[in-house]
Amino acid sequence: MYGNSNFYIFLGQISAVSTLIPFVTAFIRKNNLSKELKILWFLIICSIITEIAGLILAFVYIVNNAHIFNIYVIIETLLISSFYYFVIQNRIWKLICIFLAIMFSVFAIIQLFLNPVKTLNNLTLTTESLMVIIFSVITFHYLIKYPKYKNILSTPIFWINSAFLLYFSGNLFLHLFSHFLTEYAQKAFLELWGFHSVFNIIFYTLISIGFWKTKTSQI
Repeated sequence: MYGNSNFYIFLGQISAVSTLIPFVTAFIRKNNLSKELKILWFLIICSIITEIAGLILAFVYIVNNAHIFNIYVIIETLLISSFYYFVIQNRIWKLICIFLAIMFSVFAIIQLFLNPVKTLNNLTLTTESLMVIIFSVITFHYLIKYPKYKNILSTPIFWINSAFLLYFSGNLFLHLFSHFLTEYAQKAFLELWGFHSVFNIIFYTLISIGFWKTKTSQI
């Protein structure tokens, strides 16, 4: 078990470092970034800051860092909602994005006060996952229904939307049952969290490809 623990810790460290890949890629392509991609770049920056703050609290001050990530979930969801707000040029869609972002923020803030500060809020994480999955599925439907690209694989939106759909779909199960697994099946939780790290690495890799595709022909 000890050896496996070391492996999962190493995987988590690789996952944390992988946030630097899309940051550097976006920096290289910064002159080609659209408004929604700049929002996504800001999300990556917030993610890096959160990872650093979490590591400092956990390993330097030896205190629980769950509250940092609970707050980050709210920021993350608002930025993802803003990203999708600009992706689809439709008035009703924009109103839906605003409505869902506001409702989620109210719900997540209430959860911050209702739940112990030392635990990750799995209900908020699950709600975020479902919300982003809906955003990504609708976006793919829109791209198929209103095609405007000769080669969709050459567009940033395909890779980025795929990253969101894969990441949040893959982690939905973990978010749903994280509290139960933490209490009654810690070994299974550790193994599932290893999958979370893998999904994290894949997520940032796909985001990086999306940033890199900003200089390719898209129409």
